[in-house]
Amino acid sequence: EGDVTDYIVTGAWSKKALEEGKKYTQANLAAKGDNKSIPTPASWKLSEGSKYVHYCDNETIGGVEFKSVPEVGGRLLAADMSSNFVSKPVDVGKYGIIYAGAQKNVGPSGVTIVIVREDLLGNAR
Repeated sequence: EGDVTDYIVTGAWSKKALEEGKKYTQANLAAKGDNKSIPTPASWKLSEGSKYVHYCDNETIGGVEFKSVPEVGGRLLAADMSSNFVSKPVDVGKYGIIYAGAQKNVGPSGVTIVIVREDLLGNAR
């Protein structure tokens, strides 16, 4: 509570993440796309001192997919990769956390995969 977090909203899934984030943090809408494209990074309004920047790597409803890892100025990067998990190589070292619902590419509904950077695990306890 009280922490500031940033969200890049490019479609339905990242919009849901922002709404969920508002329940727990001061969630900032740093950028909003039109459900068809990614807003230019120069237009993003990232908060000073935000705890993380969240985005959805592939918004399947509108077909919006990031082709590279967003540059967020050294901030912790959190990504929903439910729609493209294991579909391409990912440098997990660039992320603080990656999560994915397994039902699209890996396993049955209800299973979630989470990859957390090791140095963050102590903060989660």
